Amino acid sequence: LQIFGQTYRQVIDGDGNQTTFALNFLADEASTLVFVGGVIQDPTSHYTVSDADQTITFTAALPLGTQAVIVARELVGASPFIADGSIQADKLDSTVAVGTRSGNTAVSTTGTVVDSFDASTYRSAKYLIQVDGGDGEFETREALVVHNGTVAYITEFAMVYTGDSLLGDASVQMNGTNVELVYTANAAGASVKVISTYIDA
Repeated sequence: LQIFGQTYRQVIDGDGNQTTFALNFLADEASTLVFVGGVIQDPTSHYTVSDADQTITFTAALPLGTQAVIVARELVGASPFIADGSIQADKLDSTVAVGTRSGNTAVSTTGTVVDSFDASTYRSAKYLIQVDGGDGEFETREALVVHNGTVAYITEFAMVYTGDSLLGDASVQMNGTNVELVYTANAAGASVKVISTYIDA
């Protein structure tokens, strides 16, 4: 793909001899329309455009007294390409809310920290929590978290599970300047993944 800038128009006077003319802009055949005597010309049979030396060449000299009108979008360059995995959270503007996905964390029946964030930087968070019970049962839930600098608060909703009951419970706690998300499993062998989005303080 190519990207284009300003649209240009150039008029060329025929003299009956010259076939190649300099263009006042950078273009190629894909971005150019050519009219001679008001009739559009076919690039495959009437002319060629070279973006290398910025010229147009007609297959026959323009007759004396005629004019060629060239209309083109200026060729700027190659279209930007973003490689897979090349965008990282630290490369985004600070105003962009970024969801981060954790790895698989084994959780205990006494509670395990599955995520944390800096309370001095972020005021609230949203979590999507996925639980693997380790016994063929699964659970997902969402949670909203907010803090006042001293105490953290959580509400859970959209709880869905494949078995007879929930596999555990989520809670939050303050640990110094960090807010920690804790998951407490009902039985051993469970593990948790979370996707988290933070909003700055």
